[in-house]
Amino acid sequence: MYKTNKNWHRYRQIRNLVTKIKRKSIGQYFIDRCSGGTNNKDFWTTIKPFLPNKGTLVKKNTVLLENDNLITDQEQICNMFTDLYVNVAKDIGGYIYQI
Repeated sequence: MYKTNKNWHRYRQIRNLVTKIKRKSIGQYFIDRCSGGTNNKDFWTTIKPFLPNKGTLVKKNTVLLENDNLITDQEQICNMFTDLYVNVAKDIGGYIYQI
């Protein structure tokens, strides 16, 4: 193909038409699959292929370094973060600056 304005214009028209048809088809697919009622299994088997699955197959454990100790117990890590967030603003407002 030659790079001309006419070819570029035609390419964009066809690309936009294909995109429009694709979006209509996906919408109709969802309507057809989900209109049969409120069956939870059907809903998720329909929706799942269209959702991103980044990181779902990898399970990572959280490790925290606290006072030169590695902490791997998830409950202990949760408690430490809870204490941090509960106490982070404890001293805010205790001193008033005077000008």
